[in-house]
Amino acid sequence: MAQLQTLRNKVTRRLGTAVEDFYTPDKKNGALNLARTEILLRYDVDDFIKEDATISFTSGVGTLPTDFFRKVKGESNFCRDLFNASTEEDYQRVSIARFDDDISLTWTVKQDGAGDLKINIFEASTVTLTLRYIEEKTDMSVDTDESGFSSQFDEAHARWAAAILLFDRRLFEEASVLRAEAEDKISEVMSREKLDRGAPTNSKFDQDTIVASPGNGHEPLTL
Repeated sequence: MAQLQTLRNKVTRRLGTAVEDFYTPDKKNGALNLARTEILLRYDVDDFIKEDATISFTSGVGTLPTDFFRKVKGESNFCRDLFNASTEEDYQRVSIARFDDDISLTWTVKQDGAGDLKINIFEASTVTLTLRYIEEKTDMSVDTDESGFSSQFDEAHARWAAAILLFDRRLFEEASVLRAEAEDKISEVMSREKLDRGAPTNSKFDQDTIVASPGNGHEPLTL
């Protein structure tokens, strides 16, 4: 698991220059934090999956864990994202629109009257369930802060961050090359991991994924 300083040095190598006129350490740090957020929006990275958070529901409404980033896409909607360990019942994640159709054993995330994101289940029962999700990490700021990714992702993380910096300077061709390299490396690593588990290799999230509160301070997103 790489530390911020190590990753920043990798970004410098990918940019091909150590001159800090355009690429200051703070900008590299920001790009690495944003790159991590963007990667986790697209990919179910094992290092960030929490398997066994318990959620207590009252009348079908529960509070999300404080480090909830988004749901795990998994191999299908029936992948034990939310389940009752006592009855072995799985809940299917649906869009907010479909949730309003009152389909049994479904769940979604939506804002309550106060504007807070809550996890909702149907039927609206009082029960304790287990949730799998992608966790949020606070932004890296100190050189010894760790990314959370296993070492296999370091080069991809650095390339993605370098691409962000190049895009900011409107060097689109160079940025696109680095971004494509990063995506290829991530896909290779994740395919190997999933093959080891005997699982399908499609790990990107789908359009109804709910994102809570990325560590970079963005507002909650519904994708």
